[in-house]
Amino acid sequence: MAGKNLRKPPRAARRKTTAAVLLAAFGCGVGSCMLLLAACAFLLTHTALPLGLVRPMACMAAAFSQALNQQQQEDMLIQLLILKIQENMLLQRLRCFIQRERIDLIKSMERSDIEVRQYEED
Repeated sequence: MAGKNLRKPPRAARRKTTAAVLLAAFGCGVGSCMLLLAACAFLLTHTALPLGLVRPMACMAAAFSQALNQQQQEDMLIQLLILKIQENMLLQRLRCFIQRERIDLIKSMERSDIEVRQYEED
């Protein structure tokens, strides 16, 4: 019976656990967004912000959001470029390997051809 505790849980139990973890993570993300929105709304309603500053503050928030989004896009492009470079380097190494193997095969065929000719002459 001691070995029974060491077995893996059934696949259905693992799927339920994974689904529960994903649902909890999604719920935490949505909940934190709702709390942040509520906090910002509370601050805006309780802060004496003149109407003349509402538009510049909104523009500043939009610019900040755009800057963050652009930085994320640049990071993604850099990562994609790195992956492409690594892929090209791998392909280049593969080409060199194939070329070396081809040359070695040609040399061995030439050697075996020479050996066959010498054998036929004897």
